[in-house]
Amino acid sequence: MAYKISKEEMAEELAKGKTVAQIGREYGISHSMIDYISHKYNLKSKFTKHVEERREDNRFVEITSKELAYTVGFLLGDGSMFQNNKDYIEVSQCIADKDVIEWMGEFLHTRPTYKYEFSERSKGTPVIRLRTKINYISKYLGDGLKVSRGFPSVCEEFEPYLLRGLFDADGHIVGGIRQDRGNFFCTVGFSHHKKCLEGVQKLILDRLGISVKVAQRKPPRTDYKISVGSFKNSFIIMDYMYADTEFMPFHRKYNKYKELLAIRKNYCLNSEKLKYVPGI
Repeated sequence: MAYKISKEEMAEELAKGKTVAQIGREYGISHSMIDYISHKYNLKSKFTKHVEERREDNRFVEITSKELAYTVGFLLGDGSMFQNNKDYIEVSQCIADKDVIEWMGEFLHTRPTYKYEFSERSKGTPVIRLRTKINYISKYLGDGLKVSRGFPSVCEEFEPYLLRGLFDADGHIVGGIRQDRGNFFCTVGFSHHKKCLEGVQKLILDRLGISVKVAQRKPPRTDYKISVGSFKNSFIIMDYMYADTEFMPFHRKYNKYKELLAIRKNYCLNSEKLKYVPGI
């Protein structure tokens, strides 16, 4: 049987990293036929190799690396689980923050999708989305509902990465010079549900000796928050999370942290009220 695409052409297209759907559109053949032909020629695409790698990926049985800890922390905050299969997960970010999703896609052997067109779901914001199967991820994220997710226990060595993953997904950092008073301020916080934040609260107390409060958000919000108003404590927490500057999947909040460090240093050098500023 003669096909519209030769074995050499198929191998060349697959080597370029194209999917069977993309090849099918270019040659006017259905993607299912392209898939059949590739198997007939015993050719495998990069995508097929990634599927096989995911099926055999048992790294999440136990958190034994900073990459695993960070990924679990990030998915704890922003990951959505499929109700019919708890090992399938989806996570998305706006295009401006694509670096973390692209890093995660490479780490999980999955190709992210980019959506630039308007959609009600993304409220008009272009997004990058990752959908994949992660064996044993339900061990850390529970039954899929965010309200029931706790903060996992990991080796002390990987706790900063787990906390940073959650912070990059569901945390915030605000700071600068107040226009009304001329004072420097910095606030770090986390938003999640009570069970998870109680674990964060215990970690910050045990490792950093800082007592923080878990408070409920104002209605109609049903989640909870941790907000650290003292800039001395805020920097202690950020220093703890960003101690490893060589590992940086997500840059936006780290860049804000560096910016605030520079503002704080300049403020302390030039402020006449230095003796009234705590933590210097």
